[in-house]
Amino acid sequence: DKHYALTSFKPSVDDNVIGCFKEFDIGTDPSTGSDICFPPTPIDLLAYMFWPQ
Repeated sequence: DKHYALTSFKPSVDDNVIGCFKEFDIGTDPSTGSDICFPPTPIDLLAYMFWPQ
């Protein structure tokens, strides 16, 4: 199973990336996971707003 942790969020439409997640395996340190970053689109903003935290 993969878990996800929000690592950064920048509410700036001028930047190509507004947020990043870490994808990591259960039982491992989240900081060792891979970064998944998303551009500022309405779908991604909705995903951010409703992401389980």
